[in-house]
Amino acid sequence: MSAITGSDSLVWSPDSPPQNKPYHAKRPHKKSRLGCQNCKRRKVKCDEKRPSCGICTLRGETCVFVLPAASLDVSSSKPKSPSASPGSRKSSPDYNKALVSTQNQSSAPFTTTLSDRLQSPDFIVVREPLQIATGCDAIDMKILWHFLGHTCTSFSIEGGDSRPMEDLMRKTVMDHAFSVKFLYNCVMALSCLHACETTGDDMGDPYRLIRYQDGVFEPFSTAIRTSDPKTYGALLANSLLLTALSSQNFRIPHAPDLYIIQWMTIWRGIGTIFQTIDRASLRSTGLEQLFYRPAMNLTAAAAYIPRNLNVLVSSIPADDPDQANRKAYTRVLRYLATLYQHMHQGGFGAVMKLRIITWFTYLPHDFVRLVLDKNCRALVILAHYAAFLKLTMGVWWLVGIGARSLRDICAFLGPAWSNELKIPLAARDIEDPIELARLVLDDPTWEPRRSPTDKCDAQEEQETRQLGLVDDQGRPVYYESEARAVVLANPSHPGDEPVWNAGE
Repeated sequence: MSAITGSDSLVWSPDSPPQNKPYHAKRPHKKSRLGCQNCKRRKVKCDEKRPSCGICTLRGETCVFVLPAASLDVSSSKPKSPSASPGSRKSSPDYNKALVSTQNQSSAPFTTTLSDRLQSPDFIVVREPLQIATGCDAIDMKILWHFLGHTCTSFSIEGGDSRPMEDLMRKTVMDHAFSVKFLYNCVMALSCLHACETTGDDMGDPYRLIRYQDGVFEPFSTAIRTSDPKTYGALLANSLLLTALSSQNFRIPHAPDLYIIQWMTIWRGIGTIFQTIDRASLRSTGLEQLFYRPAMNLTAAAAYIPRNLNVLVSSIPADDPDQANRKAYTRVLRYLATLYQHMHQGGFGAVMKLRIITWFTYLPHDFVRLVLDKNCRALVILAHYAAFLKLTMGVWWLVGIGARSLRDICAFLGPAWSNELKIPLAARDIEDPIELARLVLDDPTWEPRRSPTDKCDAQEEQETRQLGLVDDQGRPVYYESEARAVVLANPSHPGDEPVWNAGE
């Protein structure tokens, strides 16, 4: 047989006669265990090029690599050659799969089969992006891999084996990030923050987080003003990721007091951007699922408004200037009541957590204005919401937000409002979630349907699958292609249209 040399491999032809050649060892190349699975199966030498080796590229096959956890620690390795900048894209938007060990390096040795490794709890599937930023060094690669393997799970409440939100974060959001620089910077900054706050890892450069943060806000603001359709996807994704990135201020001792007010405006920015983008463009971004919220019934929830908060509004003296804001208070209490209602009925769970997290996105503009003015009754209501924020266990970027906000609001309002703040004042010192829920619900015998630490069960899995787009009254909506508009799925009367509080 003769060897026909190609650019990437040797292909043997049985039809050619043998030729006199110098003797070489049976394996002239250094043995490596890092080749792709296709080459291993064929028992041929893999050139180990990423994201697709030469043989798989020639054969048009998906190239799958199995990498040990140590391969994620690239801080001591040489940087790879850049292939694209955040402002440009490769011609193919696809991502090749890589299997990355994220926990125990020795738990899944290379002698195991690929199927065994896929089933191992120490392995997760992530997608290696084809685009790599120009000037990307080894530390940047480590930051990027951390986002793909870990940080992107921070926005998913899904349980079970199917987690489409994580897939969306790994692929669609990253696709937009490699096209728009401010989103790329936000992704990288968030990855740095996540690693630092959960593991203490500064990624080899403690200033990298600051550098990426500095590249987010000004270009993001410029893009909002410009409103270029090419950046719609990046605007939407960035508006959501900023809520997590900015949460670090709650955990910085010297951060401004009452930071929850500024954080509220960041959440409100999501609705503003959502409203400025036409729905056809929203669908084309592939990011609809990022904005799914639980449905709610404001009329039914009204029965769950706590008595002390009803008194807060009903006891406003007739000659008090705050009487003019009574309608705004009553309206927002119905939104807050949905949290009491669903905590009473369902207790802890992923969807309950999402109700708490997204509460700011529903708020009417008149109440937001009162909070910005530091109106005392508005802050009392906000303090009761902050108690719910302490019940969002397991979300790293929400750690400390409830406790810090309760401390700030109670200190700002002082003893004059201590009677109205009895529950928030008591909530400051309670860490046990069941005890805290009983305090919030004013029910010492309340028992949750599931433990706050329970994994997702079948019922909760079904609840997460029912999430979708809703208007700001919690009513399901959908995009009507013929009308080119978002309409109510179940209008209560002819002419009934979605309500968007951000547009007030």
